[in-house]
Formats: sequence, structure tokens, C-alpha cells
Amino acid sequence: MKFKPRNKKVLVRSTAALGALLICGGAITSSPLVMHADDTTSTHTETAAPAGTTLDNTKWTAVDKAKTITRTIHYIDEDGKTVAPDVVETHTGEVFTTKNGDQTVNRAFTIVNGVATNVVPKFASVVSPSVRGYKLKSTQYSTIPEQGWSLDGTQAKDPKTGFYSNLSQDEVINVVYTKDPTTALKDEVPVPGYTVLNVKNMTRTINYVDEEGNKLADSAVETVKYETVASDKLTPKEQQDEKNQKVAVVQVLRDTNGNVTSENTSILSTPAYKLKDVKSPKIAGMKLQNKKFATLTGQYMWLSDQPYVHATLDNGLPQYMTQDEIVDVIYVKADAKDTQKNKKNKQSKKTKNAVAGAVDKNNNGGSGSDANCDGKDSGSASTGSSSNGGSGDVGGSGSADVGSGDIGGSGSSATLPQTGNKKSSSVLLGSGVALMLSSVAMAWDGLKRKFLH
Repeated sequence: MKFKPRNKKVLVRSTAALGALLICGGAITSSPLVMHADDTTSTHTETAAPAGTTLDNTKWTAVDKAKTITRTIHYIDEDGKTVAPDVVETHTGEVFTTKNGDQTVNRAFTIVNGVATNVVPKFASVVSPSVRGYKLKSTQYSTIPEQGWSLDGTQAKDPKTGFYSNLSQDEVINVVYTKDPTTALKDEVPVPGYTVLNVKNMTRTINYVDEEGNKLADSAVETVKYETVASDKLTPKEQQDEKNQKVAVVQVLRDTNGNVTSENTSILSTPAYKLKDVKSPKIAGMKLQNKKFATLTGQYMWLSDQPYVHATLDNGLPQYMTQDEIVDVIYVKADAKDTQKNKKNKQSKKTKNAVAGAVDKNNNGGSGSDANCDGKDSGSASTGSSSNGGSGDVGGSGSADVGSGDIGGSGSSATLPQTGNKKSSSVLLGSGVALMLSSVAMAWDGLKRKFLH
């Protein structure tokens, strides 16, 4: 077919434009614009409690000037030497008055940056610490009670506690300890060269439940026993300094009946204890509500009062636990599509095992029964955990349930399914390049004809 020069120019330009369009389309579709359910990110947000709203000055009138009161609690022995760090608390407050009918109401409010806030100043209740080798001289000081703010400038002692109910000026409380060499901490495990200052436990409990909270499988529980220790060459005051303290983890060994047979200690270089990685179990007819809980990994216990980095894992859990934690892994009912996908995965797994068994038979010269023994050698490359969250029983049936309906993505691939965007982008790019080359060839043919004729 022959084209007129004008029509041929149109054809060349159209072909070039279409080729460029297809190349652009291929480049766009090859970029990671596809968002899958597994790509969503869970966030863990902590909301701070409000510090209190500004006081309505149209209703309240100041009675006196604002003042600052400090309460200091000293923990000392009978010689006046410090055995534990002081506890100091300071508040700035002011007394206001208002009318409630015929009655006059006085109340103290906290002052922040020179502004009265709707918060009543008070001093918190404080429990006196346990100090190894010492005991309280008087049980009256086992807990320093909560103390308020005096409205009339006077202080009166509570006959039940022996402490002032409200404070109008700075207060110093001396909590005295006496020596008691027989005092030992409960459940203490000695650490050679160190003094054990306290013994604590921290537990992470993982529950497997449905959307109504019904338990579907046994909980995974991990408890860590640990001790805060300091060199026994230091004085009690020096031992109470956090800079001189370390954390020792207690490894508890038990017999088959659960009885403790021995306890060993090891001092951590940092107070971060790595928790075990835990795979969520497969439950018939159910799937995980959030696939990022297929395996709980990367979580630590922070076994110290020292500052730490507040980080959040991609499943929304805190990276560092500072207290007992309960994690609920929620399952939802699997639909027919998920069930069909599981069947295909199982069939694919059987086929892989059969092929692997045949290869082993050919390579090793074994009989048919050898190729189908216990599956420990067949398909061993699929054992362990896959990159998409699928799990496998190492040394078990010889294959990992990669991409099962309740754990990973679909199919047996070790990567997330990309809904065909990779293949289609390649086709678009190839077609675009071909059309561009065709347009160049036609343009070149036209130029040759023009100059030769």
C-alpha cells in the first residue's frame, strides 16, 4: 500500500506519539503505585492528658499572691547519711475566691507561666523504697501521704498519719532507716561482686482471639525475672545512683514437672532484653485481621528507669516494653475466596514435594519409598519463614505454607503479589519502543526517497 506524502507524515507522527505514550504508560505502571492491603501501616498513638484549661477570671478573684512550695523527702540512716535518692516535688499555686449563692468558696489553683489553670495543686503520695541491709525505723514513714495546698496559710497535722494535710510553706521530711544485716530481698539471686537492689518480673502475654474476644488458641507467655544491681564496693548512696546500676537477668531452669532446678544470672551491657519471636498459629476457618501480626518480632523489654528511645514497630506495638503487656492477635472468619486460595496453596505444596522427591530419587538412586519417607529432605528450601509472612515448620513436612490465607499473601511466591503490574508494564514498554523504531524507519525511508528523487 502506498501513502501520499501528507498521509505518510501523519502516520509517522501518529506512530511516534503512540510509541511515546506507551513508553510513558509502561514507566508509570512499573513504578510502585499499587497499594495492597499488606502495605498499610498501623500506627500507635499516645495521647497526653491535658494540663488543664485556663481559669475563668470572670468567676474567680485572687485572694493572695502566687507562691511556690517545695516538699523534699530525705532517706537517711541514723547517722544522717543518704541511703536512697531524695524525692523532691514543687508546685506554684494561688488561692482564689468566688461566690456560690450566699456562700464564699475558696480554692487553690496551679499557676503555669504566670497564668492560673484549672488544676488544684497537691503533693503526691510516695512509698518509701526498700534498701538492702536496712529497714525503716518507723512504719509511719512507709508511705508519705498525699498533701494538699493550704487555703488559709495554716498547717494542721492529720492525727491518723502524723503528717500535715495541707502545706503553706516548704516541707522537709526525713525518713530514717536502721541497719538490718538479716534483711534480704524476696526471690533474690546473688550476683558475685554486686549488691542486689531490687528484684522484679515483667511479662508479655499474647492472646489469640476472635473479634468478640473469644480465645482461639493457647496464649504465648514470656516472663523475665531481673535484678537491679550495683557494685558491693560502693556506699549505699552511690549504689542508689542510676549511673552506678546495672541489670542482671535471671535464667530460671525447670524440670519436666515445672519445678525450679537452678537460677543463673547474667549482667546485660544495656538494659534492653530481646523477646522471643513468636509466630501466630493457624486456625481452621480463620485468618489474621492484620497480617503484620503473622510473626511478632523485634520487641524488647526495657529493664531500667533510665531514658530510652520511644519507637513503634510497623504493627503498631511499642518496640520497648516498660511494664507488663497484653497483646491481642485478632482473627476473623476466612471467606470462600481465602479457602479456595488455601486449597491451591496446599495443592502447589504437594506438587513441589512430589517433584523434589523425584529429583532426590534420581540423584540418589533411591527407591520410590525412599523419596516419600518423612519429607524431611524434600523441599527443604521452603522451610523457615518467608519474606511475606508465611511460616514453615523447619524439619517438618518439608515445605512452608507461604502465602496461606491467614498469614501471608496469595500464591506460593515469596514476594507480595503485584496484581500483574510488572508483566503489563513490560508489554507496554516493549510495544512503545517497537512503535518508536517503526516511526524512525518510516521517516528515514521518506528522507531517502526525497533526496534520491
